[in-house]
Amino acid sequence: MNSNTRTGRLVCSQLLQIGVAALCVCFGFYSQSETALAAQGDTTISQRAGYVISDGNLSRDRNHLGQMFSITRTFHGPMKFLNTELMHRFSILYDSFYTLGDNNLLFPVVPHTQARLIEPSIHFELCLFSTLNLRPCIGGGISGVYLQSSIQNYQIYAAAPAEARLLFASKDRLFFFEVGARYRQFQNRVDGYVAKHKDVMPFIGIGLFFPGEAI
Repeated sequence: MNSNTRTGRLVCSQLLQIGVAALCVCFGFYSQSETALAAQGDTTISQRAGYVISDGNLSRDRNHLGQMFSITRTFHGPMKFLNTELMHRFSILYDSFYTLGDNNLLFPVVPHTQARLIEPSIHFELCLFSTLNLRPCIGGGISGVYLQSSIQNYQIYAAAPAEARLLFASKDRLFFFEVGARYRQFQNRVDGYVAKHKDVMPFIGIGLFFPGEAI
């Protein structure tokens, strides 16, 4: 069994466990909940699983799996224009892939080895029609990409990821599902050569709402 298959099963298993836990919490409190609209101070946590499609001078695996955990907090409730809601998002993305060989690898990492990438990021995001159950959201921000190819070999890069997602909230705003895509690019310059890595990650996720008045 190859590493991608093992990683895929692990991600799917974790996503399923989170989904089951979220549903149990939701149904447990369903009878005690009242319908709530979007408001300042609302917080959500979510778990995403994605299929990373990459290109550039780093990854040998053009397609691999990624996993992300996010916390979002609303700092401005629905505004008059299309019920726009503004929020901050803190996320951590993890993915793993094999690096290219000597002839194509332009990043200063170990060739033909499994690299691990951890990316904490801070986003500014807005959602339209925030009082409805179904709403589109777009956002962008800054991140630090920690890339490790061995115990003694790692680099840290800066990136400016952007994403778009469609969020479906439950009737009582206890939990939500989301689908979307995330774009990221970072680069390095070594001996006059510019090395680039970019990827798009379509994802699905599940999360929980925590109303502002409850925090």
